[in-house]
Amino acid sequence: MPRLHQSLAVPVLLLLSITPGSEQKLGQLAAFLQATQSIVQTLRSGLETFYNSLVEVSFIQNPPPRQNTTPEFSTQPVQEKEEQGK
Repeated sequence: MPRLHQSLAVPVLLLLSITPGSEQKLGQLAAFLQATQSIVQTLRSGLETFYNSLVEVSFIQNPPPRQNTTPEFSTQPVQEKEEQGK
């Protein structure tokens, strides 16, 4: 923990220890933070699923160009090709 956080933590903890009902409020805050974390994870998962669906649909509508699987080569000797180019 950086020094600034350490120096601020002591008075806050002392204040919380003497304030009535602070444990209950901290429990509520912890529950709120856990629920928020769960919501963020669910939203992120939903957005990833949505994005993957969009990518799938875009590939269906606009498939990538097919690459020629047949190799292109000539049966003519190399010397004849050079002579034809002259």
